[in-house]
Amino acid sequence: MSLGSGQGSETTTPSAPPAEHSLQVLDQYLEGCLESVAQRAPVQRPAEMLKLIPSQVPVQHHPLLLTEMIKMDMAIDAESGSIRSIEDYIDGLSPPLSRESVSLDLVMEERQLLQSLGKRPPQPLEQRFPHLANLDLPLGSEVEATSAAVKTRAPQSMPAGTTVDDFSIIRELGKGAFAQVYLARQNSMQRLVALKVSRGTGAESQTLAQLDHPNIVRVYDQRMTVCPECNDDGEVHLLYMQYVPGGTLADVVKVVRDGSAAAPGETPTGQWLLRCIDQQLLQATQQVPERSSLRQWLSETRWAAVVAWIGIQLSAALRAAHERGVLHRDVKPANVLLTAEGVPKLADFNVSFAGAAGRAGAAANFGGSIAYMAPEHLHAVRTCDPDDQKRVGTAADFYSLAVMLWELWQGQRPFQVPRQASSWTEMLQQQCESRDQPLAEPVRCDDPSERVLESALRDALHRDPEIRIAAGARLEAHLKLALHPEVAGIFDPPPSSYRRRLMRWSPRWLAAAVILTPNIAAGVFNYFYNQQQIIQRYSSLEPSFQGAFEMLAFSVNTIAFPTGAALLVYFTKPVVMAARRVAKRQPVPENEVDASLRLGRQAAIIGGSLWIIAGAIYPTMLRWWFPSFDRTEAMHFFMSLLICGGVAAVYPYFGMLWLVTKVYYPRFQRDRLTDLKFEARGKRVATQGVVFLLAAAVIPLIGLMLLLSRDVIARGVMLVAVLASIAGLCAALFAYDRIISDWRKMARVLGNRRGVVGETGDTLI
Repeated sequence: MSLGSGQGSETTTPSAPPAEHSLQVLDQYLEGCLESVAQRAPVQRPAEMLKLIPSQVPVQHHPLLLTEMIKMDMAIDAESGSIRSIEDYIDGLSPPLSRESVSLDLVMEERQLLQSLGKRPPQPLEQRFPHLANLDLPLGSEVEATSAAVKTRAPQSMPAGTTVDDFSIIRELGKGAFAQVYLARQNSMQRLVALKVSRGTGAESQTLAQLDHPNIVRVYDQRMTVCPECNDDGEVHLLYMQYVPGGTLADVVKVVRDGSAAAPGETPTGQWLLRCIDQQLLQATQQVPERSSLRQWLSETRWAAVVAWIGIQLSAALRAAHERGVLHRDVKPANVLLTAEGVPKLADFNVSFAGAAGRAGAAANFGGSIAYMAPEHLHAVRTCDPDDQKRVGTAADFYSLAVMLWELWQGQRPFQVPRQASSWTEMLQQQCESRDQPLAEPVRCDDPSERVLESALRDALHRDPEIRIAAGARLEAHLKLALHPEVAGIFDPPPSSYRRRLMRWSPRWLAAAVILTPNIAAGVFNYFYNQQQIIQRYSSLEPSFQGAFEMLAFSVNTIAFPTGAALLVYFTKPVVMAARRVAKRQPVPENEVDASLRLGRQAAIIGGSLWIIAGAIYPTMLRWWFPSFDRTEAMHFFMSLLICGGVAAVYPYFGMLWLVTKVYYPRFQRDRLTDLKFEARGKRVATQGVVFLLAAAVIPLIGLMLLLSRDVIARGVMLVAVLASIAGLCAALFAYDRIISDWRKMARVLGNRRGVVGETGDTLI
């Protein structure tokens, strides 16, 4: 029995299944049949099992259901110290079962039960079932015994009003083959709890009680007690935990799959989730929360973003469990409970791996879960090899989570199993084969949320567990991208966007264009202004002035431009290397990320320094060569080059910072979406940007000062320069605003704490 289905809604027999969802409905039929067998086992006559199969179940499913029912009956019968042979069951169930159709997994089940009882099969396999004689059975001595598994038959149900130990039963929430779950009141604490009653020892509960996480159902405590009300001779195990009244994700998946979630023409939103929760609250006579900011947000958010939000919560829950050394191994919609607010909570941690014996009749453990299993998990179930079981690690949990999120998003799983299985072994084989097929193409809109959600889920559904481990570590961050479409456009721009087109260019060429453009503009201004203001006037007084100036300009430019180009190549080298790493899907080292963010400041230093040095050299040399070149003109010359230096420093800074923020930094963080230095880098960008904005404001002021001087001749040139610098200031303000806006958006995904770069973080995650 699944605790998830137990808390959310009562177990009922499903109606006739639609053909395209036969596997999902078969899971429900199987669980119902196993519950019926558990209540009657051991059955007196095997033929009675045929009457336990609902009439609406297609005949082709009868062999599979009967095989699993036989396993359940054999496991419970083993408590008496002996079991009925497979032949005894087959003779009473023929047809639809026959000796020629006995499946390998049924023979394995019998072998293990006999082994746990210290007995051997009555005859060799080749004599009993010749069609299985040539198969290599994985039945080594290390296969786990079933002594614990066979002693888990559920106690009898208790009516409302029954008192068990410290608990008053209010109503039954659900039941399964091994336990019942009740809504109960803990009298000593005066609180509602979900009370799970079983005959197991509950050894795993001590581990689960340590998992204190907002997205994991809180296990309060456990106890063993004698329960006469259960008509049980021995002790029963009571596990009481947090009561979660909003149903399960299985309810939501059903309405998404059936297409009943949305009204005609309605945009898919979180209203789908809230409608299912409200229906469950109504059935549980619980109040629907009012004035809930979370429910308000869910009702207005597109469905893909809601799925991503659910994935973020559950991924964090799995990480918390993994850090405590606990694997879930049964992530599926029925094991995700929903609070009245819509918060998902993970339940039913299958902390001890169930081998072939553990899956005897355990629809909740494997019968209903194989559709969500990772390839290595399916392989371990097929082989029952302890070494294969050990390979089922954290990556398998993330795989199951990705399958579940895909189904929640699309209404169907990412792989299809078209054939109908006649046995457990064939069902496992079909599931294994489906994992080797390409994932189904989803029905989607071309918006950033769905594009990023699909990419994240495809990474987490990779067949190779080693690759999937890295994908699982990134899953939560990538789901945050899908949750924030405006951020998704930064890290995963559309193919036709300017960001994507700029990615195709070398960082070196783009940096050259960004740096040279303001320098060329400054050079044009410098030439025309000083030509009219100084050169023409002094050439009439000193015939050699023109030639000396041109020689000086040639010497300065011969040194300055190659120096600037060499520094440009040197400082852009780490960025070029980082871009190549990204193209090869390799991680970018932190020093190369820092180098990209320093490009704007380095461009400013290069351009500004060279112009200021030139501004000192020109008037100094001209005064040395021509004493008539007075100090006022020298100062005028220096101030004009200072304006050029400001232009060459400020505008390349904002140009490079814009380029790095819009293109390179998101590109470098795209795969890992983790930056432990994000806050420090964001503050540095914001602080330096303010300094350069002040510098951009000073440039037109210097121009105005020169324009208002009494001896300015080239007033037209200076006026154009002042107007251009004012336009440049406006452009710098706009660029800074866009840059900071992008950093604030990226903080929602990369930020290690809220409030980075002046932004209050999203309080919903």
